[in-house]
Amino acid sequence: MDLQAGSATVKELWSLPRPLAVPEAHYSVFTFLCCWRIWKHQNEVVFRAEEPSLLRLLRDCKEDAHLWAGRLPRSETHIVDSWCSIFNPM
Repeated sequence: MDLQAGSATVKELWSLPRPLAVPEAHYSVFTFLCCWRIWKHQNEVVFRAEEPSLLRLLRDCKEDAHLWAGRLPRSETHIVDSWCSIFNPM
């Protein structure tokens, strides 16, 4: 995903092109998951004085993705695997 972290807005996140590794089905859920976790991470940094950590953010996104898999129809839970591949550190 090509996004400059310092200048990004939520509106820009929603307008990013879908990564090829992420299926079109439930893409809005994937985007919401990312927004939710970025917001929570920011709160941890601001209110708990935790250090910003891309690795922790990615790990937390992956954990939440597995939890959210329970909300998808069983026939579509494989989509979460593609989401998790995006959250693997480079």
